[in-house]
Amino acid sequence: MKKVKLLYYILLISILSACESDPQWKAQRLSYTDSIVPSWHTAEVSLKIDEQSNALTKNVVIVYSLKDDFSSKEKANMTCNEKRQWIAELKELKDSSTYYVRYLFSPAYLQPDSKASSFQTIPLPAPKIHTKEATGITETTAILHGSAELGESKDEIIERGFYYSLLRVSDFEGKQVKCGNGSGDFSANIKALRANATYYYVAYAINKHGIAYGDTLQFNTLNPY
Repeated sequence: MKKVKLLYYILLISILSACESDPQWKAQRLSYTDSIVPSWHTAEVSLKIDEQSNALTKNVVIVYSLKDDFSSKEKANMTCNEKRQWIAELKELKDSSTYYVRYLFSPAYLQPDSKASSFQTIPLPAPKIHTKEATGITETTAILHGSAELGESKDEIIERGFYYSLLRVSDFEGKQVKCGNGSGDFSANIKALRANATYYYVAYAINKHGIAYGDTLQFNTLNPY
């Protein structure tokens, strides 16, 4: 029995000695740099591993989560391209959200001690909106015109209209007139204006991601004398 134990210890020491001389053993402190390019619902991830470790790497899995403790997470396999970079495209992400990322390397002895990376997806854009020249101007009335487009998000425009004022104030202020919803041209007939006065106005449109304003334009009501 003692001989068996002695042989076991000799074998264990031999294995450890062999591992220490093996370049794979020395490569266990893998180093890498990552690059993440987020969009609204996707993110392109590129991972560059040090040359020695990359030669030994068999597989890389990216783990990503909306929670920094990774209590709820998703996984995706990364692929190695011709530039020896490991890449992955993450899909079906939430816009305007922070994601936390970790990488799992195979073989497991390559796994470095590293903290999670993070990135933030881009907010989906508000609609595109254009303020157009006013028409039908009288002493006390005018017709305002605007045009709304869905924009890159393609989300429905839930409200559109104008703000107008005697003062050139912020686009967020002034009297408001609503003109329904949807894309396309729209107009509003405003009344009870002051004669012989300069009015400033701007068109706006809203979707679920935010509000957009056109250029601020102006018109002069007619002089009654």
